[in-house]
Amino acid sequence: VLHAQVEPELGGALVDVYVTHFALSSAARDAAAASIVAWAAEQGHENVVLMGDLNAEPDEESLRILREGGFRDAWEDMHPFVPAQAEVCEVAKQEEEEEEEEEGEEEEEAELSRADVEGAAEKDACERRSRASETQAQERHAQASFTFPTCDPVKRIDYVLFRGKSLRPVAARLCGAEPTEESKSWESPGGGMLERNGPVFASDHLAVLVNFEDLRI
Repeated sequence: VLHAQVEPELGGALVDVYVTHFALSSAARDAAAASIVAWAAEQGHENVVLMGDLNAEPDEESLRILREGGFRDAWEDMHPFVPAQAEVCEVAKQEEEEEEEEEGEEEEEAELSRADVEGAAEKDACERRSRASETQAQERHAQASFTFPTCDPVKRIDYVLFRGKSLRPVAARLCGAEPTEESKSWESPGGGMLERNGPVFASDHLAVLVNFEDLRI
């Protein structure tokens, strides 16, 4: 870990910044995450920004260790997943409840009518469409955060994490998706950035750019 203390405002309070690059081994990543959490506590660092290539996807153990150690994901704070289709079947459910009330008032027979069967089928279809839509929305949300490889990102392994009551992310975006101007027109058999004579990018990873507000200033 590379550690530096940053002074956002001249003469003001400090922010501890950690830069790291986790190993390819999951066991090594877990150990590194635990060491960072322990070291931050030992040093008494309250407001910390941790960034780097963690070589782990969001649901892996090393990220869980960091979260349990008080670190939050700045990207997720700025881009939380919001179920886009959550209301679809709520409307259907409300309509069904209204129909049930009407049926109760009219004291209809207990046996399901054709309308009841059709209503149940429509409700089931609605719920299946809603689940499928939410799954697609989750996939799009995840894909928007992918950082590797730059030319065609398939996973998220680069992060800006933070801890401390005085830090608040206010913006987060990915950078570096475009190749250099002179190499944009270069073509290669595989079309990838690692192909011989392929386009040239600043890095094989997209950069995660986060703006923070220091609430002490």
